[in-house]
Amino acid sequence: MPETDSTQTVWVGSGIPLNSAAFDVNGYEHYSHVTEDDESGLEITIVCNEIEMDKESTDLQEVLDPRDDLEPELTIRRRLSVAELRAVIEDGADYLHFVGHATPDGLQCPDGELDVGTVEQSNVDMFFLNACQSFQQGKRLVERGSVGGMVTYSDVADKYALQTGTLIGQLLNDGFSIAACHSIVRETRPIGGHYTAVGNRTAILSQPEGGAPTLFHISQKSDGYVFDTHVHPSEAYPIGSIISLVIDPDDKYYLVPSSDQFDVAPEEVEEALSHSLSPIVVDGQLQSRSEFLSTVER
Repeated sequence: MPETDSTQTVWVGSGIPLNSAAFDVNGYEHYSHVTEDDESGLEITIVCNEIEMDKESTDLQEVLDPRDDLEPELTIRRRLSVAELRAVIEDGADYLHFVGHATPDGLQCPDGELDVGTVEQSNVDMFFLNACQSFQQGKRLVERGSVGGMVTYSDVADKYALQTGTLIGQLLNDGFSIAACHSIVRETRPIGGHYTAVGNRTAILSQPEGGAPTLFHISQKSDGYVFDTHVHPSEAYPIGSIISLVIDPDDKYYLVPSSDQFDVAPEEVEEALSHSLSPIVVDGQLQSRSEFLSTVER
C-alpha cells in the first residue's frame, strides 16, 4: 500500500497487505454477536509456548491488571501441546495473547503445529499472535469465529516482539481499538511495519477511562514540555464524536479523531498525565508514564 495522509488504511482483497490492515467481514459479523451476548467479566488468556520469551508473560500480567474497574480474570499457560492450545481456542476468552513461534501453517507447540483453521470454532474474541509470520493463522482465527487482532507478516526479533507485546497490552487495556494499536505500533516501534491487523479493526477490549483514548507525544523545551495530543476513535467515542480534553486550559471542543498541541509546565506534568494509563511517546521513544515522570524536575 502507498503511504497516505490518513491515520489508518484498510486492504480489501487477497494477499498480505503492507502498511495496512486486512479487512475481513467475518470479524464484523462476529463482533455483533460478542457485543450482544457478552455480559460476563473480562477473560484474558496468555499462552507462552517459548520459555525464552516468558518475560513477555510476566510483563503483560503487570500492564493488564492496574485498572480497578476491570478486574480481569487473567490466566497464563505455558508450553501447551497442540491439543491443549486447540482447547484454549475452542473454550474461548475475550483476549488471547500468544507468545512463541509460528509459520503460515500453524502455531508451534512442543509436539507440533496447530493450524487454527482446523479448530471446530474459535471462541476467542480478540487476539495478538506475537510470533513470526502469524498473518495466515490470524486470518484463519477470524474465519473460525474470532473478531480480530494483531499479527505479523514476517520474522520479528524476540527483543522487539517483547516490547511490542507489552505495548499492545497497555493500549488495549486503556481502551484503544485494534486499529489504533496498529497505527501506534507502526509509528513508535522500530519494527512496527512488520505488524498488521486482521478482522474487525474497530474492536476494543475495554472501555477507556477518562474520555476518548489519547496518546501524548511529549518533547522538552527550555521552560517545560510540549504535549502533542492525538485522540483516537473507539466504540464509546466513534469518528465524529465531540469531546473536550482535560489538558486544554481553554475547554475547547474537539472532533474525534483530532490532535492539538499544549505547553505544559514541569509542575503540571503529573496532573496532565493522571487521567490515563496509556504509554507516552517522549522524543520519539515510547515510555511508560512512571519512566517519564521520574525524569521530570518539579
